Amino acid sequence: MINIGYYIGILFIIFSSGIWLSYIFGKSIFKNNKLILAFLLGFLWLILFSSWSSYAGFSFVKSCYYLLGISCLLSLITLIIEYRNRTLHNWLLTKHTAIVLFLSFLSGIIVLSPMLIFKAFNPYVDAFTYLSISDYLLTHSYFDPAQPDANSPWLTQMKMYQVMGYRMGAQFFLSFIASIYNRHFSLDVYVPVLAVGQFMLVLAIWLFNKYVLKLANAALIIIVIFTSFHIGIPIQNSLFGFFPQSYGMVVIMLVFTFMTVALTNKTNSLQNILLSSLSIAVLIITYNELVPFAFLSLSIILIYLSIKQKNVKSLLLKSSVVIVITIIFSNIALVKAIQSVKHQLSAVVGWQIDYTLWDYVELVLSLHPIMYEAAFYNKYPFLNVILSIFTILIVVLIIKGFTEGKYKKELLYLICLSSSFLLVLFYFTYIAHNPWNTQLRGHSWSIYKTVQYLFVLIPSVIGLGLYGSFNRSSITKRLIPLYGLIFITLSMVITYYYDYVNTDQMRNFTGNKENPISEYYKLNEKLKNEEKPINIIMPDNLEKHKEMVLYILRDHVLVSDWSKDIYLNSMLDSKDLTPQLRKDGVTLVYKPNTQTGAANMEILGKSIYLDIVSGVHGLETNEKQSWYWSNGNVYVKAYNPYSTIKTLNLSFSIGLPPNIKEDKEIELLYNNNLVQKIKISASQTNSYNIDIPLDSGEGNIIFKYLGDVVKVEGDPRVFGFSLVNFQYSTKN
Repeated sequence: MINIGYYIGILFIIFSSGIWLSYIFGKSIFKNNKLILAFLLGFLWLILFSSWSSYAGFSFVKSCYYLLGISCLLSLITLIIEYRNRTLHNWLLTKHTAIVLFLSFLSGIIVLSPMLIFKAFNPYVDAFTYLSISDYLLTHSYFDPAQPDANSPWLTQMKMYQVMGYRMGAQFFLSFIASIYNRHFSLDVYVPVLAVGQFMLVLAIWLFNKYVLKLANAALIIIVIFTSFHIGIPIQNSLFGFFPQSYGMVVIMLVFTFMTVALTNKTNSLQNILLSSLSIAVLIITYNELVPFAFLSLSIILIYLSIKQKNVKSLLLKSSVVIVITIIFSNIALVKAIQSVKHQLSAVVGWQIDYTLWDYVELVLSLHPIMYEAAFYNKYPFLNVILSIFTILIVVLIIKGFTEGKYKKELLYLICLSSSFLLVLFYFTYIAHNPWNTQLRGHSWSIYKTVQYLFVLIPSVIGLGLYGSFNRSSITKRLIPLYGLIFITLSMVITYYYDYVNTDQMRNFTGNKENPISEYYKLNEKLKNEEKPINIIMPDNLEKHKEMVLYILRDHVLVSDWSKDIYLNSMLDSKDLTPQLRKDGVTLVYKPNTQTGAANMEILGKSIYLDIVSGVHGLETNEKQSWYWSNGNVYVKAYNPYSTIKTLNLSFSIGLPPNIKEDKEIELLYNNNLVQKIKISASQTNSYNIDIPLDSGEGNIIFKYLGDVVKVEGDPRVFGFSLVNFQYSTKN
């Protein structure tokens, strides 16, 4: 429940910081919705204000209470003024506002649900980066140069963002909140901060449709429900930890709202210009990838309004003033954003996404959220068929609502604002080459990301279409509520299912099925008072678990092989990639189902340790024995903690796949020196006991297979040889 407490507390901090801004900017156009405006402007303000603080050279531990105190003091003065003017009634909840805020709050709870239900989340995408940066900013400013080395590799993340100029707004906000709560680890508040982003997205989309498209309350409620329970894109992004993107989608929606209002309204021009500049500056700070989309879409809106209103000079003047104020607000972040965009244009990120057009239609409607190869739907094909038919009906209803409704103006706005996304989709679909298959056109990852960005305008299409269809016939009056019921029910079922799947990795990594996240904290607690260096020995395929281990142990001198982790190796000097394990240190080894350790990590006593790091498929067992199938050569790391040579005894049996009819050989190597040639019989399994003198420190043992790997019918894997009942001991 502590996560709900953090979530509510953060929302209160944001609201309290935004009251004064809502008072200033909510006097005319937004005067009837000051409560919602206070949340959104408080959100923008805290990101901007915290960025100024860090750029000015302050750590958040030193500045956070001043930032919050100034904001709350201004809000308190505002409330006193409202009280004296007898205008506090402007802050009272209406029924409609209460529904919107309640649904927005529930949407954030859905993002919190993995922690609430399974006491875990998925930090294994990019969370290590965001947490490391946020923790650095607790005690440093942005311009304090991060200096990662072999013993503090977590600092590579801050260095990378300093060097590349990547977006920082979400990390500034996370560090600010962690400081307010006096947290040593930003991990403590990370998921609640993600939930806040979803809460704000619902409000931002509501604000756009209320004040740009000026829709009726019934249509707005349809839009809010659709956004609040949309597992397919916005909630999925949060559950996967796409932190800056989640925040960026909130801010670009506010950019579209405030800038369109500024261009289309002749009253309160200065206030609307300041709001536009504030939101654009925060977009630059928070998610500069979306700045080109915003610029192109708003340019097309500007051209459209110039033709329609024939007041080009006024529109250009407003736009010019917005640009100047935005430059002042964003200052350093603008320079960094230009640097970042230049780098990203030449970078290849992501992976191949094999989605069809129909997949995207279902994804956008959140009737078929395509995650984990759509495992849920593959189990129940009839469900997929039913939902496909239902998808067709909903699409027909939306089209019918548009064609029969009088939505010419709204549709023109949506076309103008979506134009940049549609142009980019066209480019990445028909012109750009596929970086993973250069013979083909179509950059699938960029198509996928652009569809995600475009989502911010999709609820408007859904709301307009369904609202326009609702009163057309008795059939549509039944179908649309049915769609709502199915949509919410499906969202809840799918959320629970994917919460479970999405947290399974943490359960497996930590070995705790009941409270996985607690294992990382237990590990920190076990080693909290340890002053010796900590050696970390883990298989190479567990680098994501290793990142969380090094994050939680960041206060210690850490030693491990960092060369295999692409998140670390680009910002470490070559000499720091593979440091020698410290003989005077404590050695932490990966040991699944350990009873005495934490997070499947155990402190190694004074004994030799072997780790099969690569070359095998997973361990297989039955009642009599255990075995690995190799997929070629098998690589084993050996660690001798003693200062003298120790004799290692290896005990194992070895065999071949059933379709191999000839005997084979293996060369057993230690530090590239031949220890023994091992013959493998094609007709039986042979057992061996082999002694190897191990030098002090680290070494490498290789089972070098002198044959070809083969496939066995009915199994997609390739096989070399089997390593059965692999055990080791020390002789002296």
